[in-house]
Amino acid sequence: METMRQYSVMVDGREWVRVDKRKARAAWDRGETVMCCGCNMRPGGFWHPESYGDKIRFADLLRGFDSFADSMTFYGCDAERGKHLAWYVNPAGMRYDIDNGEWVPAL
Repeated sequence: METMRQYSVMVDGREWVRVDKRKARAAWDRGETVMCCGCNMRPGGFWHPESYGDKIRFADLLRGFDSFADSMTFYGCDAERGKHLAWYVNPAGMRYDIDNGEWVPAL
């Protein structure tokens, strides 16, 4: 079994640490914003292949973390970009408040 590559990236001045899906789900449940992209892509790159989500922003649209993960896998993964998602969390435990356009502590 292949092991997950451990690294962190800076995207828009914020550090994101790569984690497994289990830890991303726990962050989602705490109300934090999680970031994902195809496993062969590098977040914060020129084309910004990453997607962000949290349970507060997507409460009306999705049925939870699994629905978010399934949607992102369907639209963001293929043979070139990677066959599964790479998950990232912000170590500060923040959530992006889309109404105010700023990062706030997770609930």
